[in-house]
Amino acid sequence: MRPSFAALRLQHLLIRDSGAALAGMPLFLPDDGPAGLDDRTSLRWSVRSRGDHGLLFVNNHQPHEPLPDHERVRFQVCLGERTLTLPARRVTIPSGAHFVWPLGYEAGRGVRVEWASAQLVTRLELDGTPVSVFAATAGVTPQFCLPSDAVVSGPARVETSDAQDADRMVVSVPEPGPEALLTVTGPEGPIRLLVLSEEQALQAQRVRIGGVDRLVLCDEPVLADGDSLRIHTARTRLELAALGVEREAAAAYRLIGPCLSEPRTDGVFTRWTLAPGAAGGRTASPRPPTVECVRAEAVVPPARTGGSHRRASAPLDADFDNAAVYRITLPAGTPAADGEELLRLTYTGDAARAYVDGQLIADHFWYGPAWEIGLRRFADTVAEHGIELRILPLAPDGKVYVDATARRGLEAARKRVSLDGVDLVSVRRITLTVLSGSEDDE
Repeated sequence: MRPSFAALRLQHLLIRDSGAALAGMPLFLPDDGPAGLDDRTSLRWSVRSRGDHGLLFVNNHQPHEPLPDHERVRFQVCLGERTLTLPARRVTIPSGAHFVWPLGYEAGRGVRVEWASAQLVTRLELDGTPVSVFAATAGVTPQFCLPSDAVVSGPARVETSDAQDADRMVVSVPEPGPEALLTVTGPEGPIRLLVLSEEQALQAQRVRIGGVDRLVLCDEPVLADGDSLRIHTARTRLELAALGVEREAAAAYRLIGPCLSEPRTDGVFTRWTLAPGAAGGRTASPRPPTVECVRAEAVVPPARTGGSHRRASAPLDADFDNAAVYRITLPAGTPAADGEELLRLTYTGDAARAYVDGQLIADHFWYGPAWEIGLRRFADTVAEHGIELRILPLAPDGKVYVDATARRGLEAARKRVSLDGVDLVSVRRITLTVLSGSEDDE
């Protein structure tokens, strides 16, 4: 699981709740936006809106080329008959930041958030109360523009601003995290706003347990199956936190499973430390795989390009007939019955393929990180035949882009190929049974 997984999950949670409305919103670009694709100095932002609600998008991230920080930033947006100026004070948008801020967000029970300088993650209803979960933006204090007659309680302070109407107030949340739960009471009752830090938001997952949507925080993906949670992990210890809305309700969960610690309160969350123990974690195989070099030399394939932009093309099937060949034999009992076994390979080369009994099971284009192949689905065939690995070098005139941190390794692939490392990583399954706080253990 790459870091992009959590970032995409955060985006998908937003789309889950706001996608239908977003689909009907026209795009509006600022007059002072970038002059073109090569403009690296103008802040890249836009608004999608319809009527009196919308979303403000900011993207100060570009792959492989850092964009500059933007200081003293404030946005002015026409939304319906109102002109919004946000946030309350000018802020710095750091290099690499990308976020979506809501405009005219209906939080429930008649409470309208005119704007927020935090990204909406998801909205749930817990214990009959709407809870909107937000993610802080790096370097920006989360702020919420609320009706001036709303009653706000929680870790927030009221800001002063020369750009807000008399019927609006701005509240800031100086310290996002498990404690940052605001209760906002409007004309139809209370709603809650929970503001997570940027790091915690990347752990946020919405799962449905026993017919109820819940929010959990975990570094690994958490899968819900009826009244159980399932986690696949290669860690020896893992933290899991579940949202409980209020301090006194934070013990609304009990988990039966490989928990290292008793549940403890962490703000509005209940937190456990999980220990896969003998059934999981990053464990070494009883014996390492054995490697046999069948053919050390490889014929360099010609550099090929394709498409209208003449970009680098993959080697042909026939090229792999002349690749360097290695045979990998795994120790008996691989993979274990209760999880997955990853074959982790490091090699010098441009492209590689893995075969089992003559069948192609995986391929890879070298770009720096190790290549991982899940073996469970091929367990029986791998046990009988092993794995054949074929590696091709990069042509001297081949034009392939990799990140600057990996270019030395790619340059080595123009001169030689080699299988540099083979090991196994055990990924075990943790299953937790979820009980309500009122149930007996049995």
